[in-house]
Amino acid sequence: METISCNLCGSNVSIPYIEVKDRFTKELFHVVCCSNCKLIYLNPRPNKEHLQNYYPQQYEPHHVPLTDSGKWHQHRMRQIQLDYVEKYHLHRGTLLDIGCATGEFLAAASERGWLVKGIELVEDAAQIARSTYGFSVVTGEVEMVLTENNTFDVITLWDVFEHLTNPRQVLQQCFTALKPEGKLVIAIPNLDSFDRYLFGKDWVGWEVPRHLYFFSKDTLIHILDDTGFNLLGEECLVGGKGVFQISLASKFQGSSFARLINKISPIILATLWPYRQFAYHLNKGPVITYMAQKRLL
Repeated sequence: METISCNLCGSNVSIPYIEVKDRFTKELFHVVCCSNCKLIYLNPRPNKEHLQNYYPQQYEPHHVPLTDSGKWHQHRMRQIQLDYVEKYHLHRGTLLDIGCATGEFLAAASERGWLVKGIELVEDAAQIARSTYGFSVVTGEVEMVLTENNTFDVITLWDVFEHLTNPRQVLQQCFTALKPEGKLVIAIPNLDSFDRYLFGKDWVGWEVPRHLYFFSKDTLIHILDDTGFNLLGEECLVGGKGVFQISLASKFQGSSFARLINKISPIILATLWPYRQFAYHLNKGPVITYMAQKRLL
């Protein structure tokens, strides 16, 4: 374990915020809030050498959907994400997906005419992207492998930013890698979501120790501004169904209701469709996406 200072302002002074158990190992982790800038982060946290041990085989983002309904849902989700990208970037150019996992977003973007490249930390997931789609996917920590200069029109970080050990450095590297006025897309857990208050410590948005930082809108704008980006927009796009399902399972894990909840979860999720749409409309969904633009110097 390592103790860190605030990645936003550098302060070493923080106050306890919440204690959360890893849903896989049941270890207890401490989330703190910076006394100066109010950034929320995991401290102490596993060091880089041990962090990979907390990504088990059953970790959902590293799995390819096997059922027809799962494949359809994922395809629909990727189309919504691309629609959002193209709302702000009208012509299709070069796109880098950081944390591309098994390559489904890259595949959807490529089908629309984007020239794509991926970065992925986990070799097994990256190899699936390479063997299935033939894409160029670099394996390793973003800080070590993102070396391009003035190359990409768009860089996306779908559910990745909260996993980074040094988000400030990665944003600085994204600034260098983007073309002038290039776009940066960041999807992160929404601290202002209905689900966070509904599930409390069982909200999967905490997801310790895989999630290392938890940005509010204010702290995200702060770090974007510090690294040369202007915020263009924000919207809850996708993710509500899956996040709610995992949070619900965590809430009742180990209880006498767990088997029943798992059995009827499709009914619960279908019934709560209006709730998810209402949350999206108010930007209170569990995942929120921000669009930023590289500022001209």
